Amino acid sequence: MKAEYPENASYSRLNWETLAGFWHPVACSSDVGEDGVVGAVLLDVPVVLYRIAGQVAAALDRCPHRGTRLSLGRINKGRLICPYHGLGFDEAGICRSIPSAASAPDAIHYLDIPTFRSEERYGLIWVCLADNPMGPLPDWSNAVAPGNQHTVMHAVWEASPGRHLENFCDMAHFSFAHAGTFGVPEDPRVPSHEIHRSNHGFQFEADIPTRTGGPDGPAELFRNEYDVTLPFAVCLTMRHSRGVAYVADAASPISLGRSHVFMVIARNHDLDNDIEAMIRAQHAVNEEDRFMVESQVPKGLPLVGNVERHISTDRFSVEYRKWWAGFGLTDPV
Repeated sequence: MKAEYPENASYSRLNWETLAGFWHPVACSSDVGEDGVVGAVLLDVPVVLYRIAGQVAAALDRCPHRGTRLSLGRINKGRLICPYHGLGFDEAGICRSIPSAASAPDAIHYLDIPTFRSEERYGLIWVCLADNPMGPLPDWSNAVAPGNQHTVMHAVWEASPGRHLENFCDMAHFSFAHAGTFGVPEDPRVPSHEIHRSNHGFQFEADIPTRTGGPDGPAELFRNEYDVTLPFAVCLTMRHSRGVAYVADAASPISLGRSHVFMVIARNHDLDNDIEAMIRAQHAVNEEDRFMVESQVPKGLPLVGNVERHISTDRFSVEYRKWWAGFGLTDPV
């Protein structure tokens, strides 16, 4: 079912309707365990995620009876139970029970809740607020291939998903913003590279000097391969002397200027090492990025005007903003 433009929308209607046409991750699968219930917000729309018979459903997080958040409820006997009056809903959002009523039909359709398309993949739950998605889910199968060590990370950023994606795909900031982790300050150059369109977004690659083992560690050339799935997902494949590492990233728009960032980090090497060390290292990198991106003005990615000037290393940003302009969008994303 298609979601309605929310009364409290922080996005313009055109921006909201465009963004609503794509898949976005909203929670980790582990957040909705067996018979679990959890709330999320996507494009200012409150969403309840719940699992019945092993399958995740996504619906508007509002009981039609008195407006209570259904994410405060629980699963009982294959029904999502409203915590206020106990109304029970099935996986299709159909109201199946009113405990306080002496008698009621099997389906009380005037009390049904709107449900949305949902998919569970890569340890994440993805939701589309439109009837027919305009693009595919990203293909991160290489990152989670059998034999790889992988895990999921997530955090809320006070920044737009467009800003986040541009930062993730920007290689010119490595030597400066990431001097404390993997950047090589003495070699800030970014080699010339081409941006290629794919059937789902963009692809590009370059050899980038990268430190391993912290800011005092040795540097070597990493082959960085970027595969962007529009609008806000990207898988970075890093090939180096020890093997291959992956950072699959997607920023989900909570509201304008606020994102829930999900990452699947993986590697096919050093499999005996503690995965917590890999998580700590990635978290340190993420915090360096977050500090910079949250400081950007405006918080949304500007699509028109000359508020920002491009330099030669901004090839991806230029193409990315052109893609957005193709929808006729003028307000930041």
